[in-house]
Amino acid sequence: MKFCKECGYEISKESKFCKKCGTKIREEKIKEIHTNIKQRPTFLNVLLALMLIGTILPLLIIPSISQLIPSQYVTFYILLMGAYFICIYGLYNWKKWGFYGYIGISIISFILNVSMNIINPAFVLVSSFIGVLILWWAMKSVWGFFE
Repeated sequence: MKFCKECGYEISKESKFCKKCGTKIREEKIKEIHTNIKQRPTFLNVLLALMLIGTILPLLIIPSISQLIPSQYVTFYILLMGAYFICIYGLYNWKKWGFYGYIGISIISFILNVSMNIINPAFVLVSSFIGVLILWWAMKSVWGFFE
């Protein structure tokens, strides 16, 4: 199996152009085409691991967190962490829906945090946006591998 060097799309040996991005496949570029399995950059692996820890750790200390969060939000918070976990699982398994889900859950998380009025809304907005931006940056070099 061979993949386009530019976008990661699977190409046949006879192809002169990538069907997805249109990159011309020259004879000298054929040697540069990835023929091995999908490989995540180290930074993306570390980021996914940190995201997983950041999702599981709060669930382990729910009794402490429930003192900070109003009681009507605790169940929703647990469900939100579960949804984050599912999105991280999707990202680890090369699924684009994991990234889109992460964006959606970040928006829901922003709304939840603003409605609880515990943290400054500007801080929550900036931190959510930066989290999505860092994830996008870590994924952009291998975006073509995501299904």
